Amino acid sequence: MKLLRDSDGGRVRVLMRRDQVLKVCANHVVTDEMEIKDLASSDRAVTWFAPADFAEGAAKAETLAARFRTPELAAEFVEAFRSGKEEEAKPEVGGSDAGADVSGAGEEIGRA
Repeated sequence: MKLLRDSDGGRVRVLMRRDQVLKVCANHVVTDEMEIKDLASSDRAVTWFAPADFAEGAAKAETLAARFRTPELAAEFVEAFRSGKEEEAKPEVGGSDAGADVSGAGEEIGRA
């Protein structure tokens, strides 16, 4: 799982692939409306709702969960996710990037 920052607009997106087949299973922009929560049954797992996930090609609302090897890795991911959320909430300076393509290569800001 990676958190990527778009090099053009600075938006953050989640990209996750299945381990063995490398099929994309999560691909969405982190928005300021998203809430990431610890899973009650584990200190190594988190869950969040993505209103527009593009893993299957077309946008689809998805509730996603991820489990990490250690609680520390889970905490690092939550911190990076929230940082991306805060960046999205900041007002833009000088122009709009509405409709910006976030599928291109970007700076990696987190990996689990």
